[in-house]
Amino acid sequence: MTDQASTQIKPIAWLFNILRVGQRLWVKGEPDETGVFLAREISTKGQGEHVVIEGLIQNIDHQKNTISLLGRQFVLPEFCLQGLKAGLRIKLKGKYSENTGFAFKKIKSSDTQEANYQELKGNIDKIDAQSKTLELAGFMVQLDENTKLAKGISPAGYMEATQAVREALRASPHTKESQDENPAGAKFRILSLMHYEDHKARYNYQVNFGVIDEIKRKEDVLLRTFDLVVFERLPASTIDRLLSKDKINMIFAPLHNRWSDYASLQYLKKIGVPVILFDNDSNYYSWDEEFYSYFAHIFYRICDKHGGYPGNGTFHPWSVDTELFTPVFGGGRITMHCTISSSSYPDRIKIKEKYHPDLIDCSKLTGMEYIRSLQNSLAAITTGGGTYSVTRAKVLEYAATGTAIITIDTGNLETYFPRELYYIFEQPEQLPDLIDDLCRNKDEVIERQKELRKICEQKHSHKVRSQEIMKVLIQFI
Repeated sequence: MTDQASTQIKPIAWLFNILRVGQRLWVKGEPDETGVFLAREISTKGQGEHVVIEGLIQNIDHQKNTISLLGRQFVLPEFCLQGLKAGLRIKLKGKYSENTGFAFKKIKSSDTQEANYQELKGNIDKIDAQSKTLELAGFMVQLDENTKLAKGISPAGYMEATQAVREALRASPHTKESQDENPAGAKFRILSLMHYEDHKARYNYQVNFGVIDEIKRKEDVLLRTFDLVVFERLPASTIDRLLSKDKINMIFAPLHNRWSDYASLQYLKKIGVPVILFDNDSNYYSWDEEFYSYFAHIFYRICDKHGGYPGNGTFHPWSVDTELFTPVFGGGRITMHCTISSSSYPDRIKIKEKYHPDLIDCSKLTGMEYIRSLQNSLAAITTGGGTYSVTRAKVLEYAATGTAIITIDTGNLETYFPRELYYIFEQPEQLPDLIDDLCRNKDEVIERQKELRKICEQKHSHKVRSQEIMKVLIQFI
């Protein structure tokens, strides 16, 4: 393919290069008169075995205990039909297989404002790139040139990565350009594989990848970033040439659910290039799975689904960019800026329902708006939740901005701060009295804010964490 031709590739063609059977997908659109679901917007999703079907009820048959949704009939338990009516927007959750169809598990009403669209969420069962269709949750989904790619899926990013392949293969390691790009004293020569979804505008980029950006700034490090989706599709000979260009001596790899297959990992292990995994989703998997056998070392943040830890691993605590998250001590607001709608966080849902916006600001904010809100806060709330009760990275962002921490006891918060520096509650109903106490003792709260910031600078900044990582990596040079 010529460079000119590559820049003219259609987003839809690019998309079918990266979709794979088994991948979890969210699709927004509407069914046509034949029942084919016309996709208007899509996004890849994380883990999950259930399918979700959301739309307006078209009809209810009380004799057959069925409802019509997206042109399909779904059988529900009789008690679930109570209170339902045509035109109501609902979400159905269940499991789907080609042999048994949809197995109902849960129903709830939806409060989304986009009533003109229906939604599907599930794993891809079949893909036909020629007809631009795929099968998901029993629906035939049609993609076309009008299908919008959700934030995080970037055709431009994909083309930039493929352009990087061509440039890497054309460039000679003996050219002046290459010598200028490659510091002579670089001891660590790293290829960092990044999935296209993990771009710098993503809300959790700093949490997961800020420390790698900090490593890149070190004088004895040469770190190249390369698109994982492209890398997985390179032949062995191309991988060899890509690694030899910069004399790569180790590779950084992203978490489990970013990989589509392990062929490239198998090859890297065969040729002896150490691959270092920066894990963040092991609680969904088991360390004895094939995937984890390909890594020379694993930096982990949580146990696996059995509660175990890897034999070849190092605990990798959260860290924060203390130059981005700067402190303003004092403040008068109590905030809780985090994911709230998920059923994995029942305490957050209860807090928002009972206390937002009068007592606690639960607005969902990102970027500098999020940072400024924390700087104006006296304290911020975290609750844990999810598969395991574990300290969330947000507590470091709170502390770095000069915000006191109000938390349910997550079990390992003392990994980061002494227990006497944060405020603990057991039930959401305790928050009004706790907040009232904080506001009456503001001077004491400010002293805690200052101490939390100091500890962030000394122990939990990206700079500190990157130094800890490099001490481990030196054994692989």
